Amino acid sequence: GSTNTPREGNSCTKRRAMSRLSPWLAHGCLSARFLVAEIKRYERERYKSNSTYWLVHELYWRDFVRFQSYLVGNRIFKIGGLYNKHPDWPWKTNTNLLSSWIHGTTGFPFVDAAMREIGATGYSCHVGRETGAWFLICDLGLDWRLGAEWFESVLIDYEPAANWFCWVFVCLIRATGGNYSREVGHPELAPCTRLQTVETVFLSAQHDPEGDYIKLWVPELRS
Repeated sequence: GSTNTPREGNSCTKRRAMSRLSPWLAHGCLSARFLVAEIKRYERERYKSNSTYWLVHELYWRDFVRFQSYLVGNRIFKIGGLYNKHPDWPWKTNTNLLSSWIHGTTGFPFVDAAMREIGATGYSCHVGRETGAWFLICDLGLDWRLGAEWFESVLIDYEPAANWFCWVFVCLIRATGGNYSREVGHPELAPCTRLQTVETVFLSAQHDPEGDYIKLWVPELRS
């Protein structure tokens, strides 16, 4: 989980920017209740900070995702998502496009860096994961379940609700009209025509302004 939400002055790609407790939470090695109790004790004995606030916030989000997944059942695995909505174009299953996404060779540096980090370590911050997912859906037009299945197979903090619910609640809605609590979205053009996922540019500038993260994972861009 993250210690800060993405906003000006914060970077999720910097070393030690994230708590990286998610694998231990996902596999039951760390109790969420114990973690909250320790955070509250720290705040009483030392001080509150943005980091302690957002750690608790992310645990609330974890509960929301789990309870909502229980409520909606197997709709998190359906191609139409929670609302049985579909984009204006047919989903693709192009294996070449999927391979370029998985191996981080799309040609879009921030997406490629995130996907290479996931492939090598089984981990990426939520900014990298979401940008990669939005790109797969809106720019490649691939069946989003292919991406969710890849994340399931490789993420070291994989947990069914967190993975599949976030794909349909956060990412799929970009192509199907939004939902009751997040932005409405429809790609202006069909996939593979022009860049639709603007986060590949502005989140890269916000979280990796010097290009250190990109150069770490996409070394061919160092020179």
